[in-house]
Amino acid sequence: MVEEILPAYKVERSMESLSKQAFKIRMLRPSFFWILTTVAIYYFKPSLWYISLILLAIIYTLRILDYKNSRYLLNDEFIQFKSGSLETSLFITKRSKVIQIEVERTKLQKLFGLASIETINRSKPVHHTKLQDVSVEYADEFYTWYTGRTKNIQVE
Repeated sequence: MVEEILPAYKVERSMESLSKQAFKIRMLRPSFFWILTTVAIYYFKPSLWYISLILLAIIYTLRILDYKNSRYLLNDEFIQFKSGSLETSLFITKRSKVIQIEVERTKLQKLFGLASIETINRSKPVHHTKLQDVSVEYADEFYTWYTGRTKNIQVE
């Protein structure tokens, strides 16, 4: 449907999925919402302790779904990200529309050889899209892809 509406954009069906390392880090990353909720439950209503377990199961189910749905692809002039748990979103942009990128790594990501990548797109309002826990190799490829845009810049 996107290709019908925007013929200049090419949507690829097969995209790269996240690595098993990304699954591990997502399962290890603490949920501060769950921690604060659990503390509140134990302080105010300890008889409802089981709500904490239900909430934890929901949080990890959503993490698993997000991991399974997260995908990415980089080709020539386009980049596309897909992510989400109960509802997924597909982001497609041309390199010429990207005005800035960020590649960052937390200490936990460094331990697992992963990184987070973000694009900032020219639009109104400016659009930020972030994909967490991609491989460092892909993050390097992403950076190289973005710096390759200098070939297309024309100075008059």
